[in-house]
Amino acid sequence: MVMGASGGSKIISALAKPIIRVLCFNETIKEAIDAPTLHNQFTPDITQYETAVPKQLLSDLEAYFKQSFKLTSGFEGIAQGIVINDDGQIYANGDFRRKSNQHPEGF
Repeated sequence: MVMGASGGSKIISALAKPIIRVLCFNETIKEAIDAPTLHNQFTPDITQYETAVPKQLLSDLEAYFKQSFKLTSGFEGIAQGIVINDDGQIYANGDFRRKSNQHPEGF
């Protein structure tokens, strides 16, 4: 697996989400990168979320961990990744949240 991201303070959460989802939950690189994103950098202690995050998850985080939430303002950590699966095939995905051209070049 090769992963990279942009987004300043949001790089860590942008990378942690797809890495965990691929390695621990056996998702494809596309499923993992395209999944809804949460971000909390603890200063301020407010969790930013996308509208696609399940409402039950937000309720549980609020009830059990006293999280405060704020809907994300848009451009966040942007991840790209390449995975070579056990079948030897190479799979890649660029984050749909990036609003620029993402077509491969150079080959």
